[in-house]
Amino acid sequence: MAIPSPQAKTQIRSDIIQQCSWRAEFSELQKPLFDIAKMIDVEELARLARAIQIDNQVIVTVVSIEYINVGINWILAMKRVGKSNFIVIAGDELAMESLLKYEITCVVLKNNNDYDSFGDINVFSGFSAKGLGLTTHKFPVVRFLVECGYDVIFSDADAFWLLDPSPYLADTDIAFQRIARYPRPIVATWGFAVCTGFLFFRSNEKVIQLLNQCIIEHQSVYSDQAAMNLALLEFDADWSGEADLDDATVSVDERFSAKALQNISGRLDRNNATLRALRHDRFWRHKFVRHAESEMVICHPNSPKNDAGKMRILGSVGAISLAGGTEIA
Repeated sequence: MAIPSPQAKTQIRSDIIQQCSWRAEFSELQKPLFDIAKMIDVEELARLARAIQIDNQVIVTVVSIEYINVGINWILAMKRVGKSNFIVIAGDELAMESLLKYEITCVVLKNNNDYDSFGDINVFSGFSAKGLGLTTHKFPVVRFLVECGYDVIFSDADAFWLLDPSPYLADTDIAFQRIARYPRPIVATWGFAVCTGFLFFRSNEKVIQLLNQCIIEHQSVYSDQAAMNLALLEFDADWSGEADLDDATVSVDERFSAKALQNISGRLDRNNATLRALRHDRFWRHKFVRHAESEMVICHPNSPKNDAGKMRILGSVGAISLAGGTEIA
């Protein structure tokens, strides 16, 4: 597929930013995008990464008290598939206290009282201000660890691990779960978009350049997902093997489903970093796509933006580690 023209890129960017630009009253939430060292003890993060890394790979997730059951469900799943090289970023002291009971590697965010003052009001597309503030740590933390020399997997806590994804991440610089919903201007252009709920970044300068752009984009848009898609757009992501986007009689869902059982390869024209949009039946998100639970690697179903709702949906697809699905907090 041809890289969009400069005019098309400008229009796509304008449409996305118009939809999800930051509001001035929430500028405090953007602090990690400018100086992550003020928000997390990076020396402690580096120490923990050295202690738990395996073959220079580190896995990261973020858990706050609002999603404590989802977080512990994820941790138990990681242990079940034999993964110990993960770090949990605790969004607050209450989460830290609960997580330490499971003897896991954990580092708490500093200045977390800044988040508490925003409360749990849904301010952007169902997300709370605290939730959006936590997502602004994603790319700065990943960039820090990549700069330390680690290959990094970032996984949302509701992206439930059933198998080790490592075989699907070989021989590429950047890999991600792909989706068919948001941001729509990107889906209309590529036939899919990046889901930032499951991401892989190899430690090299090309990846650091892309992560720097993700952080720049996140300063303009409140959605980390929009930010990464914009960064790939800016770096001229060039895809092969995608569905034909010129046939107006074929719906987005049909085009997406037609390619769901294969990886889509790509590269960044800006710096030649290699890309992999992971096959959807293995890294599953949308119910409308055929899938077999026995073949899933990552089960990341669309779900409500609250702990109980996510646990209910995870339970409905068998992605539960807690005994009987019982809540613990």
